[in-house]
Amino acid sequence: MNVLNKGLDIELLNYEIRIKGIVDIKSIGSIIKICHVEVKAKYESKSVSNKFSTCLYELVANAVEHGNKNGIAKSVRINIDFSKDKITFRVEDEGKGFDWKSYNYNFEESDEYRGRGLKIVKYYCNELTFNDRGNIISACIYT
Repeated sequence: MNVLNKGLDIELLNYEIRIKGIVDIKSIGSIIKICHVEVKAKYESKSVSNKFSTCLYELVANAVEHGNKNGIAKSVRINIDFSKDKITFRVEDEGKGFDWKSYNYNFEESDEYRGRGLKIVKYYCNELTFNDRGNIISACIYT
């Protein structure tokens, strides 16, 4: 039955994406672009869609590069939930995790080129939490 012909307004509010295998920067960019289009369609603020895309890209790139160590047999799981007032997203890798409790998020205290991704995510997100192991990151951007 085609529900669209019945006058129903259906909106997808949750996504789960699983990436498995060799993932390069270009393929991550393609996934983020698809998600960006969805966010742009759901929220009027260009700032929200740009923050979301930047943060999701950094988290997925970190999961692939640092969490899974570019492992072919490992996957990255992304969950995205849309609500009226916020976008919540979670990125999970199959790596050992990292010590997020001692991570330094201060831009000014580091001259290193590496490690800026989580600092950017922390800056743009209204909420950022980790599981104890450090292989699951949940983020929230208020709309």
